[in-house]
Amino acid sequence: MVRIKSKAKALLGSVLLAFLLTCVAAGPAAAEPITLGALMARVMEARGGYAALREVRTLVFEGIVTQPGNDKMQLSTTVRARRDGWVRVDIMNGNQRLYSAGVDGEGEWEWEESGLLKGVTDPEKTSSARYGVDLLFGLNSPSKRGYKLSLEPGQKVRGVKYHVIKQRFNNGFERFLFVNPRTWRIDFDRKAKVLRPGTPDDDKVDEVYSDFRAVGDLTWPFRDELVNFVTGEVSDRVEFTKITYNTELTDAVMDRDP
Repeated sequence: MVRIKSKAKALLGSVLLAFLLTCVAAGPAAAEPITLGALMARVMEARGGYAALREVRTLVFEGIVTQPGNDKMQLSTTVRARRDGWVRVDIMNGNQRLYSAGVDGEGEWEWEESGLLKGVTDPEKTSSARYGVDLLFGLNSPSKRGYKLSLEPGQKVRGVKYHVIKQRFNNGFERFLFVNPRTWRIDFDRKAKVLRPGTPDDDKVDEVYSDFRAVGDLTWPFRDELVNFVTGEVSDRVEFTKITYNTELTDAVMDRDP
């Protein structure tokens, strides 16, 4: 259950965040320093553009959760998101629901087999879920949505000199988004907390995105993996099988469970 909850939180936050900004479109590497505004314009343009995003009111992601090397671990997941900020993630084992989490009109919530959990205060999940949806539908007025973006010094990772964007939420949670200068996609993101001195090597993971495909006028990564950047080991993987736009997601569908 710990693994399941961990992955559900990643789906609720990191997966959403990454799907938000990720893009695909090959292009030349930047020859001169780039501003944050110019970089984000490249990212969004390559992803499909703001005009295409504005046509999307709701999103539904369906996929399979696995752990490499564990043939018995294969769960299904559905991520639902609305432009108004409501999110719901469900993790299923066949017809049995194991875990759910989301954001509705009352705020953040979690559900386990034992019932609804109270007092959700995890800043990482809260930030990613609440504000990740805004990014999913386009980067608009970040200061009003509770986060700031800044351009950090570039970093060379696995032979690629990445542009690095820092996203800092008002509650202090931070993550770094690594933008490939040749494709203008975010290849992975890294949470600031894993860089703190004394962090165990087992916790030093990146959220890595691949298998980019076009769905209509927009492009999304269909694979999301948690990869240890010390050992290279993949601990969890989500393979999305379907992404749907503008499905009707009523409050009854999205609301927390009793």
